[in-house]
Amino acid sequence: MSPIAVSGPELVIGTDTAYVALVRPQIDPADPGVRLAAEQAGVTAEEFAGPGDVWAVMWEQEDGGGGGFELPGLRDAEAEYFSEQLVTALGPASPSRSRPEPCSASTPARWVTATPSRPRSPRRSRRRRTCCPWRSPGPHPHPADRPGSLPREPRVMTTAEGVLGPGPAPEASGKVKAFLRLVMIEHSVFALPFAYIAALTAMFQLDRNVHWGKLLLVTVCMVGLRTFAMAANRIIDREIDARNPRTAGRELVTGAVSVRSAWTGAGIALVVFLGSAALLNPLCLMLAPVAVIPMVVYPYGKRFTNFPHAILGLAQAMGPVGAWLAITGEWSWDAVILGLAVGVWIGGFDLIFACQDVAADRAEGVKSVPARFGVPAALWGARGAHVVTTALLVWYALATDAGAPFWVGLAVVAGAFLYEHTIVKPNDLSRLNRAFFTVNGFIGIALFACALVDLSVRGLAP
Repeated sequence: MSPIAVSGPELVIGTDTAYVALVRPQIDPADPGVRLAAEQAGVTAEEFAGPGDVWAVMWEQEDGGGGGFELPGLRDAEAEYFSEQLVTALGPASPSRSRPEPCSASTPARWVTATPSRPRSPRRSRRRRTCCPWRSPGPHPHPADRPGSLPREPRVMTTAEGVLGPGPAPEASGKVKAFLRLVMIEHSVFALPFAYIAALTAMFQLDRNVHWGKLLLVTVCMVGLRTFAMAANRIIDREIDARNPRTAGRELVTGAVSVRSAWTGAGIALVVFLGSAALLNPLCLMLAPVAVIPMVVYPYGKRFTNFPHAILGLAQAMGPVGAWLAITGEWSWDAVILGLAVGVWIGGFDLIFACQDVAADRAEGVKSVPARFGVPAALWGARGAHVVTTALLVWYALATDAGAPFWVGLAVVAGAFLYEHTIVKPNDLSRLNRAFFTVNGFIGIALFACALVDLSVRGLAP
């Protein structure tokens, strides 16, 4: 395989045949070696090379195995400070160990190969280090998955533990915080606004009064069900996450949250959801299992269908329908229209989000639209989904006789969709997180704010 020129700061600990490194690789997508490796991995050269501003941890073992994972959000100053502290902690060099040099602002280009595993030479010759092994074709198994290894729950020991020894066991409050990070509790912003739109519209049609107690129970139901769904997703997918560089830092993979703790949290969240549903009305409690089933099926979907995004959309579509039922206790086709809009919207941006995992998904056999049909097809699918979402929201506005403020909100949503699809391109996914988190979070909040103004102007009393 053609060599690849790589530059960027690095901290390497170990030898030429076994090492751990903190690196920020900068690779030229025009390099012939990069293009060849990208072609073999089934991705574009730009995707293979990466943005060049992301720090990563990579390692290689004596037997030729290796792997790595990225550290999104780590800044240069933080990496430099960490490397200085680590070098100081390691102490002076000894005859059996070379003292590493701290990360510097830049390092000269070096030649490496893109293949993560190579046949061992009979002699311990100087071997060239692997560049970004997680971007290279082929899977990189976790050490516990190798023949002869005992099964164990994946855990990454921190560098501080390796130098100073393990620290004290985490406190209960730390476990709770780790669990909340695991389920990404802040992402409730995606679904809650639409549940509120449905609930408040139902109250407006019922008696034009806000029922705060029911609204609180709707909130508890939504957060409880979403927490259960996220915890179940992380538990079911933990082995896949351990082999995907983007998700290798998740709490169940690193050991910050144990599987038992995750199941405990999921169980508590499920009980909270069912209890809140029971307090709302008998119909909500009777239909609660219908809402739970797709939440559990979704993580398995990527194992048997190329369209798991549709399962996620179906699961999310139940939020507005359930919120309407919670208020009126009766079925409403207006709520179904809004639920379909939410489901298609979330399925569409999940298509965008899945584009960053194409190489890892193909290597591990994980199914998705981008992995099966490619990134360009997935992005076109997302555009189509968001056109349908806009049409469904227009239908909902007409069905509920929405006023001018709601239509202003629809215009804002349409503009946000246009912006989202201009910043994410098949050959440039560097702003994908902005499209996924920032734009879609803004869409839900903006439409809810406009719907609230509209209902208030039309006579909804607090």
